[in-house]
Amino acid sequence: MKQVVLVTGATAGIGAGVASRFLDEGHLIIATGRRLQRLEEWKQSQPLSQQDNIYVASFDIADSAACRLFFSEIP
Repeated sequence: MKQVVLVTGATAGIGAGVASRFLDEGHLIIATGRRLQRLEEWKQSQPLSQQDNIYVASFDIADSAACRLFFSEIP
């Protein structure tokens, strides 16, 4: 069953690995982190056929106002 998976810290390391794994399993990914350029680079590194299943958003998860804004704007 296809799920929507929110991954924080997806710019590198474990977060990027977790996002890639869920993407490989066919899920829709919301990848977040503080550095938009790194999120976009990660997205572009994924197979072209899967890139439509990725939504990236840059904000600091420790910033409660930024979190509220993010959740109000998720497509």
